[in-house]
Amino acid sequence: GSGGGGGGDAPTMVVPTSAGRGGTPPPMPPPPGFIDDDGYASDAATTEGGGGPGRKAVWEFNWENDKWHAFDNDCQTFIESRYSRFQGDHSQKHVNVKTKGFTISVDFERMTQKKPGKPDIKKVRRRLV
Repeated sequence: GSGGGGGGDAPTMVVPTSAGRGGTPPPMPPPPGFIDDDGYASDAATTEGGGGPGRKAVWEFNWENDKWHAFDNDCQTFIESRYSRFQGDHSQKHVNVKTKGFTISVDFERMTQKKPGKPDIKKVRRRLV
């Protein structure tokens, strides 16, 4: 017999399936509506548990006659990231948001927003779309 079992002392090479090809999956593409150029945290959860794929949070404020208007895209990701922080730490209930050249104060506990120096307080809401 030729081609026997080889040397009995030689270790058998077993390559685990997770090794040899980097071990890490390729990075995921950014979600739709991803805003990165403003320098704000982009790790905000844009979907809620059970919301299903492709759903994202849109922050809106109440305007006259009970009409809801979405905040500008320049601050949606920032508001959502701060709301996620508030969910884990309820002392972080106030946040100042810069949008369209001015600053507003958002209160996540009361779900309201106010412009400094102005008396009116408007309701805000988080809607999954």
